[in-house]
Amino acid sequence: MMRWKSTKTTRSQEGIRHRRNLQKRVSNIKIVQNVKLTVSGSFTVEAALLMTIMIPVLTALIYGTFYVHDNGVMQGIACELAAMGSNLAWEKDRTGELEKRKKALISSRFTDTRQATVSVSAGKDRVTVSGSGEFYFPGLVMRLFAGSTRKIFKGWSRELLRPAEKIRKVRGLEYVAEFLD
Repeated sequence: MMRWKSTKTTRSQEGIRHRRNLQKRVSNIKIVQNVKLTVSGSFTVEAALLMTIMIPVLTALIYGTFYVHDNGVMQGIACELAAMGSNLAWEKDRTGELEKRKKALISSRFTDTRQATVSVSAGKDRVTVSGSGEFYFPGLVMRLFAGSTRKIFKGWSRELLRPAEKIRKVRGLEYVAEFLD
């Protein structure tokens, strides 16, 4: 005959099990505390030294792209005003229209160019536009290598075309070509 063991545990047995589990956990913690991590601080020092060089260089690079942008904007303004002056060659209020457009272009397109000026001279056969300004570089890096300001000078000239005369010449050549055939 088989005897069945009872599955009931007494409070004293539960207490013993609980103490054993706690002892295992405490011994694991002691093992973790005894492990020493040796990390030197040289990485932190090297990163700090590297960042003192990298941040100003990156800032100078960003401002360099702003300078190139403002150069392109100045050239675009000169080209746009010259083309507009050519298109308005036979209008009565050509200079007034060019002045309005010039003010609108200068006020809205530059990132950091100061003292931007654009001059437009419209003659009988040619429209000439020239623009200038100063671009300011903050910080020490650009001041050491290039100075704190850089000048921007751009210009464009366009000949005034008389399309009516050219159209008449082309149509006259077409007429002569038809006559000869």
